[in-house]
Amino acid sequence: HALSKRARHPFTALNCGSFSEALIGSELLGHARGAFTGAVMARAGLIREAGEGTLFLDEIATIKQNFQIVLLRVLEQHVARPVGAGAEYPVACRFVAAANRDLGQMVADGQFRDDLFYRLNMFNIHLPPLRERREDIPVLTNFFLLQAGQEYGKKVNGISAEALRQLEEAPWPGNVRQLRNAVERAVILAEDHILDRRDFALSAGFGASHGDAVEPPADDLDKAMTDYERRLLAEAMRQAGGNASEAARRLGIKRPRLCYRLKLLGLA
Repeated sequence: HALSKRARHPFTALNCGSFSEALIGSELLGHARGAFTGAVMARAGLIREAGEGTLFLDEIATIKQNFQIVLLRVLEQHVARPVGAGAEYPVACRFVAAANRDLGQMVADGQFRDDLFYRLNMFNIHLPPLRERREDIPVLTNFFLLQAGQEYGKKVNGISAEALRQLEEAPWPGNVRQLRNAVERAVILAEDHILDRRDFALSAGFGASHGDAVEPPADDLDKAMTDYERRLLAEAMRQAGGNASEAARRLGIKRPRLCYRLKLLGLA
């Protein structure tokens, strides 16, 4: 967005998974006053707020098929109607969508409309999981370290080679969000100007004590990673007192994903 011709217009974003089917229409399209209980005033909606800028729809795979039809019409006709309103308004923003599921497979399974998929899939950028692009970890770590240091007023100048190696070897089931949360928490807990492995021992879920190190992969990499994930999730649940929502927050992943992995790994 910042490098496009739309840069002087707003960038707006919505995590579709954070809203119920009843509310997502109001968030995106806007609503008229009195459109539903609690609508004491009219709301413009993110599409209108984006203007000629960019609207980013994260976790697009979570929207229900009823609203998929509405979104398809917005994309096709370039008009939107606020909930409870009689008039439409023109849509000029660019739509960018992201999903952590295979939308093509969802289409094949009848869970996502094929016409909406093809309309959204004009340009596709595949972003591999963090464990498949470990060369990005040092760059991302330093970026998040700088951000967290500024936000929390901590003078943290860098990260030790040993700690960075530990981060590069971790499986990161929660991908970049988990790495960001780990760095942020490590900065908050840091007592020195350089982060070391002790600062990440609990914040990244690497074990019950600061002395736990990341074990090197065994001959069977898949089994080693599964065992590591099982220990990581079990420790996260222990630290959270069995509260799945809190454990998911600590790991930087969504609660449904955590519950799915706990069940898959025989921990629930």
